[in-house]
Amino acid sequence: KKSTILYNVIDKDELFNKSNIASKKERFDIIYLGRLTEQKNPERLISVLNKITENNPLIKIAIVGTGDLEEIVKNMIWDYKLNSNIRLFGFLNNPYGILGNSKMMLMTSRWEGTPMCALEAMCLGIPIVSTPTDGLKDLIINGETGYLSDDNDVLVDRCSEIINNEELRRYLSQNTIQRANQILDSEQYKNTLKSIYCKI
Repeated sequence: KKSTILYNVIDKDELFNKSNIASKKERFDIIYLGRLTEQKNPERLISVLNKITENNPLIKIAIVGTGDLEEIVKNMIWDYKLNSNIRLFGFLNNPYGILGNSKMMLMTSRWEGTPMCALEAMCLGIPIVSTPTDGLKDLIINGETGYLSDDNDVLVDRCSEIINNEELRRYLSQNTIQRANQILDSEQYKNTLKSIYCKI
């Protein structure tokens, strides 16, 4: 009992304000928000998205971010003929208009800490489907605020369910907001820090 976990704290009011004033507010079924690097495993991301489009050929997907695997991602999108489904935004200073107007977030990371993009999505009520990596296992309650799986077929099925089932999406969204409020309690964060330093 010598360790204490402190989640990153987000200014929720600032996040909502950025979402409201964002210049880009297109609606998407799925969003990926993050770097296109080995850690994030974007090759697996595109493979999963390809399978999702087989049963949902009209879905719209946003990929926001850049990285050293960007060209590989572009080539995979071209090879899978996903150009009409996936829009690559590159880096955006304010992606929150798109994030807040997406039905869900998909993450396929090999490893993670506590990703800020996941906390931001949760604040905005966006359920997350993800591989069960590190900090995401603490953030996501499987079946309650989103889904965790290391099986591509399961990831595909869960994403399709969220996209096509408005009642499920609303249920997950409400639970996601409640979970975010529990985690991102700034007063509790301050009190935890005070209690730690008072012991030193």
